[in-house]
This record gives sequence, C-alpha cells and structure tokens, in this order.
Amino acid sequence: MNVPVLPNIISHWQEESGCITALFFAFLAMIFFSVEALLIRYLDIKAGIPGNVTAFCYLFFEGCIGTVGLVLYSLFGSGIFDIGFEHFFWVVAAGVLTTIGLVLQDYALSIGIAGVTYSIVNVSCVFQTVIGQVLLAQQVSFAQLVGIIICVVGACCMALSE
Repeated sequence: MNVPVLPNIISHWQEESGCITALFFAFLAMIFFSVEALLIRYLDIKAGIPGNVTAFCYLFFEGCIGTVGLVLYSLFGSGIFDIGFEHFFWVVAAGVLTTIGLVLQDYALSIGIAGVTYSIVNVSCVFQTVIGQVLLAQQVSFAQLVGIIICVVGACCMALSE
C-alpha cells in the first residue's frame, strides 16, 4: 500500500483551491473597482464633484475602515506588532504611493473616459511582474509573458480607439 499519494493529492487540491479562491477574490475586486470608477464618473457628471476630491473622500473612509481593522487585529496579538521598525518605512511608502495613484486615477476618470483610464491604469500588472522579476527574483513563464503582451496591446487598442 502506497500511502504518500494521499498527501500529494491533498497538497495539490489545496494549491488548486487556493488558486481558485484567489481568482474569485480578484474577480470580486475587479467588479468593485469597476463600480467605483463608474461612481466617480457619475459624481463628476451629475454632481460636479471632481475626481481628486472624490479620491480624498474615498481615502478618508478607507483609512477609517483600515484603522478600525488594524486596531482589532492588533488587539488579538498581531497587526501592528507584525511590522518591525525596519519595515515601517516601506509600509508608509506603499500607502503614500497608493494615495497618489488613487488620486491621479480618480482625477483621470473624472475628466476622461472610464474604460480608457482603467485600461491604462490596469497595465500596472505588467510593471508589477517586471519589478517582481527584477527585485524579488520571481520567474515569469512563457504563458505569463504572452499574457503581458496581450495586456499591453489590449490597453493600447482601448486607449487609442477613443
């Protein structure tokens, strides 16, 4: 009787279900970000609220929700305690870059076309892949390379067709 097959099957299933779960959450995030983009455009057209103002309002509420979550997470033994002093700069830098990116994205949405703006912004996965390969030594497969090329060509086609 060869018992080691069962752990291999379970391990494969966990990897597979982890991928499916990640894809599901990524799909939900895509829907939420798409609705957010349409809301920004709606607020600009109907209420005259510029995208940069909307972005700062969003960031305020996201900050409140994040603060409550971090405090609750920290109360149960992790959270803020997981971030050492040597990594705190990188956490702050990520927050600043996210803020700047969101404000610029929302301003572009308010003065432009949502699909075009998002197609350009969503090419960020290409830069994330390249940076991940250069700085974090992550490997890029041939299929991922093909996907990157399709992503860039698709974004260019969407942006240039408007």
